[in-house]
Amino acid sequence: MNTQTANKWGLFAGLLMIVIGAFHTVEGLVALLAPARLFVQASGLLLLDIERWGVALLIWGILMIIGGGVYLVGARWARPIAYALAVLTGFGQLVWLSQVLWLSVLMILASLVLIGALVLAGRGSTQPTAG
Repeated sequence: MNTQTANKWGLFAGLLMIVIGAFHTVEGLVALLAPARLFVQASGLLLLDIERWGVALLIWGILMIIGGGVYLVGARWARPIAYALAVLTGFGQLVWLSQVLWLSVLMILASLVLIGALVLAGRGSTQPTAG
């Protein structure tokens, strides 16, 4: 893989981290401001406090946005942090899997695509660039 292709994958990975972070931030705000909109079903068993989970998602979203920005700038130490954030995001969405299936599956798939983009970006370059 040439360096230009790796740079494009790096750009995609950084932008995807920011998008995933934005989704988490919105999800966290919804959990804090309007918990009834999370579609938690009466038949489902959810053993957590929606307010605390909202704060956790809000913080996690901000970390993802900052991590994506730092990765786009090209800091070498951002790559392992990006991997960790992506993996933990996928596992964190398993909590909601029985409650909000479509959103959880979408976020898990986005995390997997992010991991793939990070792997492909790492094969040719250490710094993502737009051109």
